[in-house]
Amino acid sequence: MFASYTAFTSRYCNAKWTPWGIDLSGASHLDELHSKLRSVMVRRLKADVLEELPSKRRQRVQLEIGESASEACVKMKEELQNCGEDDQWERRMLVKSLYTESAVAKADAVGEYVEDLINGGCKFLVFA
Repeated sequence: MFASYTAFTSRYCNAKWTPWGIDLSGASHLDELHSKLRSVMVRRLKADVLEELPSKRRQRVQLEIGESASEACVKMKEELQNCGEDDQWERRMLVKSLYTESAVAKADAVGEYVEDLINGGCKFLVFA
């Protein structure tokens, strides 16, 4: 449908170069894009399907992770607590690392949980 990611973004995202890289937050040629997507995309307004939707249910699921992954996350959390307030760069890097490590630690458990939901015939959305 589209030649490449770059072709798509330059045509439809109003791509602009900035001192920090390319900004793809814009939009351009929307009528053309809409006509291309019409055959593969269904858009329905919430008001039109509200009676068909079940009520929203939020659920927090506790997952068990491996001990080594847990220890790695605890160690990074301690490093973050011990990091000086003046070193904002180091703090940001530690937060990023902790975020990534916690995601990796949960990946297998989340996969098993979602697989159980699928095998149980449940309809669900996962926000991670």
